[in-house]
Amino acid sequence: MGYSAELLRGEPFRIADTKQLIDRLKTEEESLPYGHYSWCGPVKSYIEESKVTYTEPDQANAHALSAILENYGFITEVTGDSLIIENWGGDKIGSTWVEIWDALASAVTDRVEWIMRGEDNTLWACVISDRSFTEYDVVATFRTDKVGA
Repeated sequence: MGYSAELLRGEPFRIADTKQLIDRLKTEEESLPYGHYSWCGPVKSYIEESKVTYTEPDQANAHALSAILENYGFITEVTGDSLIIENWGGDKIGSTWVEIWDALASAVTDRVEWIMRGEDNTLWACVISDRSFTEYDVVATFRTDKVGA
């Protein structure tokens, strides 16, 4: 079971300091109820696997982080030693949604605004600003005075 969601609107965003984010995910996963992030194995296993292919530490971190976030449900692209989060492609958001976004916010310097829609048509915004994550309810309004104009 889980809660399905889709991205309605949002721009890709960049994670420049992949090591900082990997370190945070690794440290915080120990306090999660199941000991790992939803849909993912232990962070350490992604790092070890990535180091087999990528000998340069920053590239290894970027690819490990990409694998974690892809397993979670994000669509990512590695560019050199940084990571671009392009879209949400996951089926279910998982029980660690807020924890993942809090961690992402710590490694993002630009403002991010993603509008999401849940399986029950609930709308919400995921906003990163000043390295902090906040979720907001979104209400759609329609102007009927413009219909047929």
